[in-house]
Amino acid sequence: MMESGKGVSFLPEMKGLKLSSFLSVEAISWIKQHLDGITSNEQAIHLCQKMVEAGIIEHASESVKQKFLEGFIIFCFAPKSSWAEKKDDIPDTSKLPVSHRSSIDVERFELDLLREFQSEWFEVAIWPSRTGDDFPEFFAPDEVIESFPVGSPNRKLSQTRSARRSPGRLHLESDCGCGPAYKFVTLDADPHHKNQRPETCIVRYHGNFCTHHAFQIELHWIAATGSIVNNMVQSWTRKAPSCGFHKVPVPVSPFPDPAGRNVDPFRLPLFISFNLPEGAADACSLFREFEPSTRNLRMFLFLEAILQRFGFIRDTPYGSMHVSSPMVQMTPVQCRAHDYVHTSGVAFVRISTWEDDNDPFMNDQHGSIMDQHSGRYWGFYWMPNHMLTRRWRSAGTGDKGSESKLRIELEDFCADKNGVLTKFWESCTVTARRLLQKGVEEEDKISLKETDEGGCEMNRVEESDSTNLGSSTDSSDKLLALQSEKEK
Repeated sequence: MMESGKGVSFLPEMKGLKLSSFLSVEAISWIKQHLDGITSNEQAIHLCQKMVEAGIIEHASESVKQKFLEGFIIFCFAPKSSWAEKKDDIPDTSKLPVSHRSSIDVERFELDLLREFQSEWFEVAIWPSRTGDDFPEFFAPDEVIESFPVGSPNRKLSQTRSARRSPGRLHLESDCGCGPAYKFVTLDADPHHKNQRPETCIVRYHGNFCTHHAFQIELHWIAATGSIVNNMVQSWTRKAPSCGFHKVPVPVSPFPDPAGRNVDPFRLPLFISFNLPEGAADACSLFREFEPSTRNLRMFLFLEAILQRFGFIRDTPYGSMHVSSPMVQMTPVQCRAHDYVHTSGVAFVRISTWEDDNDPFMNDQHGSIMDQHSGRYWGFYWMPNHMLTRRWRSAGTGDKGSESKLRIELEDFCADKNGVLTKFWESCTVTARRLLQKGVEEEDKISLKETDEGGCEMNRVEESDSTNLGSSTDSSDKLLALQSEKEK
């Protein structure tokens, strides 16, 4: 890997980086191409993590707290003198003052190393999206619905009472293996020194990238010139398409926030009501064969599937929001577990959910008919992106009327115009049955194979026993023959 011209691609020489620094995504690609028996990213990541534990490679910050993840994360080769022995979990603290050598201070020292490095360098982990046939999540069995992956393998329904009532309060587990949801970096807004005074700003960005989630970048500055910051943002916008990205400005809080008194009477969301598919008497009848306690979440997942069909992605970070670490900051006000943004950036959508005692499914569990809680109360709150001005229009955003066209299409779909909603429901039902049947057949094949292997093993044991019995019988016959000869 270290051989020049044949090994992994090293980063160019830069201040603050070692000469043998490389990106983790480049190392994974090199290992898959040059090492036999390693064909998946998971195998390559596991091998690299073993190299980290053996002291062969290390994070560029020299902190042991950073595990090997796929993405734009900077690692480097450690000196060969440290390859022989495995690094201890607790590093050498001889350089620390005597009063700061406790285990807690060592932990803080390692985190400070990592935080100091990441305050100067952008690092983003990449997480794969789902591939192959997607099982309709709202048809998951009752025993797994609370832990069923919702777009990512680690998002679960909270175990608290309030979270069970509100499917919008989904969160990521703290032990999912992801890095922090948000990271901060201090950036020089004027690298070419057009101005004589220093121009710096704080960039807050998502620490993980996933195609099912929007990637957000926030700029905060006090002592910086607005025109210079604008030039930096425009340069990012010009470079984004060449990297496969589409960058648009968005408001910090797209929806009104009555609790924070962030309500603009001239910008209120439009409610799009949701009509039930043909043949469904009420919302409860859609999932009548499932447990009533899971129907609220299933309805939320069904509405989420509709948004994904129209090109909406989650307007939340992918990663852990509940890690007790100084690297994780407070969740910003714009983070909503049930908010979505269109891939073009023209509009935002929030799923209307039931809170507390207004949950129709839980009320129906106690015997009420709940005609007043039919499917027409489920729906979406629509909010156009008012920051998407003519200056930011492009082929990715479409013209000025693209937002209205998209809203009309969603309204027609939710109204079941020409039976499109019913067809979508039926197609999801057929897909779920097909994939469930496929899973049952695969399990039957595996069990049949195990049965055949067990039968073959039993046959081998029986043949061995019969052989031993035959040999012992022959020995007995020989002994009897010898005795008879002696008697004669």
